[in-house]
Amino acid sequence: MEIVIGNEIVKATKDQMSGNDVLYQSDGLCVASSLPVIRIGLESGRRLFIQGEVYSIRRKTGETTPVDFSADGQREVAQLVEGVNLNEVPRRLEGDFVGVLIDESDQVRIFGDEFNRTEVFYSDEQDGVIFSTDLELICAMKDEIVYNQSSLVNLLSVYGYYAPKRHTIYENVNRLGVGESCFYDGTKVRFDQREFTASPIREYGRREN
Repeated sequence: MEIVIGNEIVKATKDQMSGNDVLYQSDGLCVASSLPVIRIGLESGRRLFIQGEVYSIRRKTGETTPVDFSADGQREVAQLVEGVNLNEVPRRLEGDFVGVLIDESDQVRIFGDEFNRTEVFYSDEQDGVIFSTDLELICAMKDEIVYNQSSLVNLLSVYGYYAPKRHTIYENVNRLGVGESCFYDGTKVRFDQREFTASPIREYGRREN
């Protein structure tokens, strides 16, 4: 999935995204994907796009209910998104997905599941920002590829042959961290970090065993 924000950069990425299905487009915003995407219209007029898999909804009681994306399943997800603070949605939807929520004034929220299992890369380019689950699109927009030396050192010698979370091996190309989401208010991009709450210590029960 690609989310492109900014008038000039939307025009500049048109060729790179020519083979993708355009989900939403305005003068300064384009959302597209080459993979299947679930599209849900909300009663408030907002649009919700989900790429990936949603396995279940976690109730306030802690119980989980499997969800599919038939009409009933979409309605249940829509009610959840409309009824809670969006920062709570990743805790209540279990799966491996990326979500994009757009309101009528082109304000955008980009979020993932609780652990952001699906990588969302992003880069500041020209007058805007590109978000993509495919690193190739972002690299294609670069006039010159510059490697991030700190990430390379980490990748080769410190931790599991991966760049640190929120980083990549490229300069000015980052990725959303665990519990992180992005909000675009029509003029600027803001990154929000969901507060971590540790689970209480308790005896193992039947579920853990």
